[in-house]
Amino acid sequence: MRGTAEVQERYVLLNGSKGNFCLDFVGGIDQTSQRIAAWSCDVGHYVTIAGDSVIVNRWEKGATEERFSCRSVFERIPDFHRHLEKTTPDQSRNIVNHVLAVFRRIRTIVGEQNNGLRSLRVLLHLLASAAAGQDSLLNSDLTLWGLTQDVVEPSQTISDATWRPLYNDLSGLGRYDTLPPDFDLVIRHASGSVFQDAHLEAQISEQRWLEGLEGPAFIDPHSIPSETGIYFTPSALARTLGEEAMRGVQPVANKELVVFDPACGSGELLKECLRQLRQGGPIGHVRIIGWDKSPAAVDMARFVLAWESRAWLANQVEVEVSQHDSLTEASWPGHIDILVMNPPFKAWSLMDSQVQDAANRLL
Repeated sequence: MRGTAEVQERYVLLNGSKGNFCLDFVGGIDQTSQRIAAWSCDVGHYVTIAGDSVIVNRWEKGATEERFSCRSVFERIPDFHRHLEKTTPDQSRNIVNHVLAVFRRIRTIVGEQNNGLRSLRVLLHLLASAAAGQDSLLNSDLTLWGLTQDVVEPSQTISDATWRPLYNDLSGLGRYDTLPPDFDLVIRHASGSVFQDAHLEAQISEQRWLEGLEGPAFIDPHSIPSETGIYFTPSALARTLGEEAMRGVQPVANKELVVFDPACGSGELLKECLRQLRQGGPIGHVRIIGWDKSPAAVDMARFVLAWESRAWLANQVEVEVSQHDSLTEASWPGHIDILVMNPPFKAWSLMDSQVQDAANRLL
């Protein structure tokens, strides 16, 4: 769940849009901490195997703990999972919508009328500051967080009196009646959904929210205007694709392994590939290359991959994420061991002339 040796018997199991849960074979965690962990991982339940019992906790407020015998669960696993699906907490109050509510405040404060890039960069800086437990602007160890000066510049125009309430709200210390996020788990397991929804909202919505009324709102993937060119890989699917891509990899201790995603988005596929590699055999050095034509996606992928790289030895992982349109680039990187992508398919009528020319030439 956290990617460290001492918690190898705690997992996040993903099934799709619902029925996802934390699975704990260790125990010893109080009910509140279980709720925080499930909420921060963007799953509905925390399931603990304790002796002859299966203990289930939901993150929603007022939810009561449920206990089942191991035998009754093991004999009827499909029924047990259907129970988890039916009792999934209200998604309007999940961790993704919690962060989106803060993001809407940021957009109102920044006041930009374009593609939301500055607001997204403030969100990244705020997440890094909250994860580091620093309620003022984080200005040190920026590379450790995958942040550049371009990313932190928009935050420097925000006064301390405005920044601290944003920090408190995100950290569960402010006006929102919410659990305090465990940012280690949020970044590791929920960042894909958080960044994808924030990026999409910035791209397709110019509305501003009145202060205090940044309510939850769902973005239906089927309602995304196709001309945005924004297509996302859900976290559960990204994990499956990562597992399949890494299945035949034979790591070599003294050889560099190069992984390339030419349309990386917020880095979900590359993050999952890194995670799978770490669970395999010994590897000397891993080089991760990510391309995306969206500058906001590049910023988000750098942030996510910088966090994921912390689980590795120092300098064992090299991350290179940069802005490129892979369709119109003259040449791609060479000597790639693993290429992964969820191609952003686009109708011919929605392509500009440069992309149409490239498609004609390639096909």
